[in-house]
Amino acid sequence: MEGSDEAKRREADHFSALPDDVLISILVKLRDVAAACQTSVLARRWRGLWAQLPELHFLHADPDHIRCALEAYRGPELLLLSVVAQDASPESVAVWLPIAVPLVSGALHFQNSRSPQRDEDEDEDDMGGADLALPCFGTAAEILLNLQVLRLALPPNGVFARLTKLYLHGLRLRGPPCGLGDAVSSPRSPCLELLSLIDVWVLDDLTIHSESLEDLQLEELPELQHLIVKAPALRELAVDNCLDNALTSTQLVADISAPALESLMWPDLCNPRSVQLGEMPHLRVLAIASFQVYGQDNSPAMMNRCLVATLRRFQSLKSLTLSLTYPPVSSSLT
Repeated sequence: MEGSDEAKRREADHFSALPDDVLISILVKLRDVAAACQTSVLARRWRGLWAQLPELHFLHADPDHIRCALEAYRGPELLLLSVVAQDASPESVAVWLPIAVPLVSGALHFQNSRSPQRDEDEDEDDMGGADLALPCFGTAAEILLNLQVLRLALPPNGVFARLTKLYLHGLRLRGPPCGLGDAVSSPRSPCLELLSLIDVWVLDDLTIHSESLEDLQLEELPELQHLIVKAPALRELAVDNCLDNALTSTQLVADISAPALESLMWPDLCNPRSVQLGEMPHLRVLAIASFQVYGQDNSPAMMNRCLVATLRRFQSLKSLTLSLTYPPVSSSLT
């Protein structure tokens, strides 16, 4: 009877009769390593399949569990390693991050959020603590880091040989010995095509020399004071809430050389004396500073003249975004 029952169970287990690649495609859709591991209880056939998944997703997992999973990984190619954490410390991330370096051939996504209960004093303590040291991922094609209060230390050497996309969002950078510009320029990132920097602190100077960069996004960089970009392949450039000193400075604040540029989105761009734009014969899309309709002093007129001088440089635009600003009028003037 027992043998007959076992035979019936095997006959009813149609899933286990499927090829490994089909079972793996099913487990990938769970998007959770812990849930994929639990499928091992279904049948002996499922055991260990999670360790061959092309994608590993960890949601608020214990750092030691992530480390053990990476050490047990036996897949031919890890196309995505995604880790979502809350109030992670540099020490907890260091438990598993170095182990991922030789495994990731696709994308590394690490997103750390702040818990609602966390207060500003704790954030200040973390800023004065250890750095999260990013190893050099020589085989990864994409890296996305959203660290919130964590401070990131870039690797002082090594080449990101296959990196094409880099997203650094919501983080603080550690300064020398390695600057961000050095890490993303061609000698160390020869294939980089997209660089996105959003809400990045402790970044006052950025110099990029890249032969491969095509898309550069700079947003909410409150401490950026100096920008140099030499990128012959750059097609899209977006600068927003950066280089506040460019509005009034008489010194050169930004120097952009991008002869292949097609799209320029720079809402604060209005001072050609502080921002130098090289020849851009292919520019077709432009969004720049607002035109002030009137004002009570000479500053609106000066800003408008600068804006017109910038516009005259571009004669073949297909799209121009330009807002009109109407400052409030004092009641004493009405």
